[in-house]
Amino acid sequence: MATVSKIAGNTTSAPGTGLEARLSEALEILHSGQEARAQELLQALGEEASQAGGLLIARRVRTTLAALGRRASTTSRVVPASREMEIQVLLNQGSAKEALPHLDAVLAAESGRAGLHYLKALALAQLGDAEGAASALKQAVSLDGSFLHQYHMEKDFDGVRSAGCFAELELL
Repeated sequence: MATVSKIAGNTTSAPGTGLEARLSEALEILHSGQEARAQELLQALGEEASQAGGLLIARRVRTTLAALGRRASTTSRVVPASREMEIQVLLNQGSAKEALPHLDAVLAAESGRAGLHYLKALALAQLGDAEGAASALKQAVSLDGSFLHQYHMEKDFDGVRSAGCFAELELL
């Protein structure tokens, strides 16, 4: 004796039928990089599948949309949260010339932050400006003495450390 499902929509219809074909099409669009278009298609398909009793298709659509939502929220958290972080990234890439205008703009608004003065000292040291680097470093150390230890450990200062303007920092 054969059993028949008593819950409508729990059986799968033959591949290539309307809802399955549209799901395949939406997934192909998604995998081709057209996320926004695929999301639109999936939302419409999900509503239609639910109304037509295609519970398996509707569940697959909900799962895919949920995964897209999680991926979008994870991606947005990766973006640097502050201009200071963007400046640090530029300096880590060796783009001191590009970082300096950002530093000057942020320092104009927040001149009491030792970390920003230290980053400016790093940028100027990378560019070989010993006097500018020493001046910015002295400002950072006057605001927060812990930057003196970082200065002694930082290799970016190696090219300018022997300049006379760093002499008083070497004694501390």
